[in-house]
Amino acid sequence: MLITIAEGLNKPEIFDAVRKNLEMNVFYVHNNGEVVTEASDRQDKSVVGTMEGYYYPYRYMALKDKNPTFAAMAKMIEDSVIDKIGAQIAYFLEDENLWKELPTPATLPSNYVKVFPISGLVRVRKTHWDATIISRNPVFLTFYKGNAVLQGVRFAASFFGKGQFQTTEIVADGKDWQLSQTLEGPYYQPYPKEKIPGDGDWKKLSRADRKQSEIQQYKAQATIREVAEGIEVDIDISGTDGVPVSVEFVFREGGELKNVTSVNQEKKSFLLEDGAMGTFTKGSDSIQFGPGLSKHRAFELRGALPKMDAPTVYLTGFTPFKHTLKLS
Repeated sequence: MLITIAEGLNKPEIFDAVRKNLEMNVFYVHNNGEVVTEASDRQDKSVVGTMEGYYYPYRYMALKDKNPTFAAMAKMIEDSVIDKIGAQIAYFLEDENLWKELPTPATLPSNYVKVFPISGLVRVRKTHWDATIISRNPVFLTFYKGNAVLQGVRFAASFFGKGQFQTTEIVADGKDWQLSQTLEGPYYQPYPKEKIPGDGDWKKLSRADRKQSEIQQYKAQATIREVAEGIEVDIDISGTDGVPVSVEFVFREGGELKNVTSVNQEKKSFLLEDGAMGTFTKGSDSIQFGPGLSKHRAFELRGALPKMDAPTVYLTGFTPFKHTLKLS
């Protein structure tokens, strides 16, 4: 639409916004050609997205600017989802310039760490895999290796019904990325007799007037780093002891899980036993994950989000909880 407006109103300065968007999306593409949607706040959040909608703007701007990177993106879209770009044929019927040969494509970046602070995510891309670290989202990490997709890592603790891990920011610490969450859980004492109105209207009895006692503390931190052939995640939860913890690996449908224990076949729920390394394979691509941890059987905890409708592997433990996960 911005291209149409820039053309129709003869406002070439609008093309600058188009360029910025296209430059950003070079780093939003997974190694299998899909696009990152986890940071979206709209209806497409975390859905499987492909790049066919960007074919026209990449081709248009590649020709306009003689931009080899935009040309490479247009070629990538042709190679990965050519069957989906037919809906854009109207542009080609209206503008014969689009039929010109593209500039010689550049080599697209395949080895980078790119930070998008406003979007609240970090993209880590290597030749054969890529990962997305995400804030403001209970899914704080994804890991793609070709068609083998770990579409989400989440964890929660049964802490006063509010222990689903979600962080507001990603903090760089050397080569590590840290996400943290701090909570308090109070016990409320009876309402002060002198403040009871006496008319039986409970709506007048504000919880703020009840004394708090035995206030419990909860601090969770996920530290993520790149290691050989993948990603390592340290999960450290402290504060109140003895709180059940459940970690979820949520995989894309259609693959095969190995070295895991089925706990509910109908719900596609699995457990990774102590010390075990699991594998998820789709076609010729495979992700190894673990090591496992199995200290209790309470997988879906009070205060945690409902299980996703996807194959999910659980790790379980209690606070104080310290465990390092490896994805490769």
